[in-house]
Amino acid sequence: MQQNSVYQPRPKYAWSILSVAAVLFLVALFSFLTLHAQQFLDQVKEDFQMVIELAPETTEKEREEVVAKLKQEEGVESASITFISKEEGLKELSEDLGSEIIDLDLPNPLSDVIQFNMYADDLSSQRMGSLKKQYEGLGAVTAMHYQQELVDQLIYNLDRLKLAVMGMGLLLLLLAIVMIHNTIRLAIWANRFLLKSMELVGASWGFIRRPFLRKSFRHALISGSIALGALAVVGFALMQEVPSLAQYLEIEHVLTMVLIIFIAGIMINVVSTWFVVTRFLRMRTNELHT
Repeated sequence: MQQNSVYQPRPKYAWSILSVAAVLFLVALFSFLTLHAQQFLDQVKEDFQMVIELAPETTEKEREEVVAKLKQEEGVESASITFISKEEGLKELSEDLGSEIIDLDLPNPLSDVIQFNMYADDLSSQRMGSLKKQYEGLGAVTAMHYQQELVDQLIYNLDRLKLAVMGMGLLLLLLAIVMIHNTIRLAIWANRFLLKSMELVGASWGFIRRPFLRKSFRHALISGSIALGALAVVGFALMQEVPSLAQYLEIEHVLTMVLIIFIAGIMINVVSTWFVVTRFLRMRTNELHT
């Protein structure tokens, strides 16, 4: 007598795989943007420039003392500290406004200045106010300039943008879970009578669920691979159009995104499959027709 083969359910998963891949593509795209959003926000903060105006009688030694003091300040980006003489400043101004300003042969109205930037984590109105008070008390310094209102508005808007990105990420994750769960439920719906038949002939729930979970795991890997492949194509096309985007591409973020997609896809797929199969097993036979 021919021995019966082990039960291998074959639900129609083609649309399920493609649907999950589409959802994971959106999750991957948003994850990539989220991982690089902080880098972009930090870059905006670190591009904000402060200016220390030196007194006309300041000697080179006094200027170097101010620079050395700045380099020791917590939060000041040492590599950004730049001295610009009033002659260099006038030359840059003439490039912007035209050479006529030099041709007039008027006294140079500018002052020697020191420019510097702050690290993103240390840029705050309180910190800038403290530095302004501290350096304006030095004899070699006439004033320290920075746009306080712009700093406050910049920090406020960037913080709001960060919260908006996090909120959208949570919403997208919730939508992804719901969509994947419903997609898997529809894929297994065709086998609901077979599930109940297996239970009626004595198969345990664990035995019935096992092949579905294994198949769900494999399909999660396929969906994740399709999503990442589509993301790679889109990313390559974007970098061809906007080459400057390549500077934000970091291998650590790419690997993190890959892990997020596969782990999220596997967890959501397997857990959803477990709940869907269990739900059908708990239903009475007459309820399967509704």
